[in-house]
Amino acid sequence: MIKRFFGLILVLGLAFGLSGFSLFKKDENLILLKGNHTWVKLRKADKDLGQLDHPITFSEEQLESALASIHYFRPSAFSLKKDKGKEFELLAPDDRNFLAPHLSKAFERATADKWVDFSLEYFRGQGFIGVYRVTGGVMFVKDGELNIVFRELATGIAPDETIKELNPIRNYSSYVRLVPGEGQRLAVTEGRRKQISHDNWIIMPVAKLAPEQAPSVPEGISPEEPAGIAEPAEPSPEAPPAVSPAPAPPAGQQAEQKSARDRMLELRELYDSGLITEDEYQGKRKEILGEI
Repeated sequence: MIKRFFGLILVLGLAFGLSGFSLFKKDENLILLKGNHTWVKLRKADKDLGQLDHPITFSEEQLESALASIHYFRPSAFSLKKDKGKEFELLAPDDRNFLAPHLSKAFERATADKWVDFSLEYFRGQGFIGVYRVTGGVMFVKDGELNIVFRELATGIAPDETIKELNPIRNYSSYVRLVPGEGQRLAVTEGRRKQISHDNWIIMPVAKLAPEQAPSVPEGISPEEPAGIAEPAEPSPEAPPAVSPAPAPPAGQQAEQKSARDRMLELRELYDSGLITEDEYQGKRKEILGEI
């Protein structure tokens, strides 16, 4: 009886050990995971695409240049035809620098039936008025061209919100749309009755992704700022060296120290510069008025 009991314990322990190993073993498809909304991983590609040109080697500089060349258009909330709004840079330099090495590694590991799935969460705005946004989708190479299909384009998101990892080729409903640059185009696919133009799917030749040929974004232009802003003038050589500003107080202290009028002016400035959307502006405006 005792032998059977210890035998059962041994079998159960062995079974749990094997199952634990399978549960906690490293996922070879995962390249990056940071929080709930930031990742780079390999996933099964849409079967209609056929065989992809993977694996493929991209330098970090090539991928940074590709991301730097992408802009999008955000319509105004009061534009009925969604034809009035502002154009923005997709990602800030720091965001591109962070994402590019992981994307490069993913393309090296990708097989011909998998695409690179990515998502990036970042903060835009100032202090308590800012918002968290997420940009993500899939990337793949087909017929010598880099395809980037966005699931989310600078979408506002809450920390506890869950992203639905849908196939962006078949599921995209946002009014935010891509603006093709030189040498780029939006994808067009055949539907049941007509051709479908995809506002979230941009294509660019791999051969033109060399850093020296890719479009560049002048330093000093922040994301979510209208594209096409002139470069800032170089400082005079006789100007005194810049003094580092004192650390800003926590967001809660800033809110207490600023009057409602100052906060309203700051909010309006953020909206006019394109750092927050019209819906976010109206929501924060009501919140400030409610505290008076």
